[in-house]
Amino acid sequence: MDTLSDYEDLPLTSRLRNFLAIRLRKPDTRLVTQQPDACPSCCCQRFERQPRGWLDRWLGRLGRYRCEKCFVVTLHVRSELLAAAETPTSALDPLSGGKGDGEYLFSLATRYVAGNQQQQNMGAAFTLFNQAAQLGHASAQYNLAVCYIQGISIGRDLQKGADWMCRAARQGHGKAIQALPHLLRRIKEERGAGSVACHST
Repeated sequence: MDTLSDYEDLPLTSRLRNFLAIRLRKPDTRLVTQQPDACPSCCCQRFERQPRGWLDRWLGRLGRYRCEKCFVVTLHVRSELLAAAETPTSALDPLSGGKGDGEYLFSLATRYVAGNQQQQNMGAAFTLFNQAAQLGHASAQYNLAVCYIQGISIGRDLQKGADWMCRAARQGHGKAIQALPHLLRRIKEERGAGSVACHST
């Protein structure tokens, strides 16, 4: 009979691995992006770190904790996984052909930027803007461009910023249309010579 360990080396795409990392858990399991020092459910100190099983390690989870008072399990995960945990399954499901709700992803990203109903998390916002932009959401493409231009949660990259700004402008996004000529001029000035063009398709 096969055992779970027989599948430890099963190859998975990173997208599928991340999907499983947040979905393979009990409904009351809490997710955090920083190492906790107290139970996030009841705030008590009777909170102990447990050994990570092979599945936790395989899925890239950073830590596992259990409260001795309320018995709630807490998983320490990367910030992009916490953002994904609040995303509709259809937007994450690797079998869905990449189709998801771009408007929902964009709305959730803006809440992370503003810090409404959850702690401000620009890393999670960048991840969600990127997901929504890939789905063709113009405002997400504009915001993703701004992230690249200003180096917000990603290395500063004016060319990538221009590429995403182009995509948003081509969809008629007003701010992108206004910003694009200035951005292309700025890139040309920094390079010193030569023509500058968008690389988006």
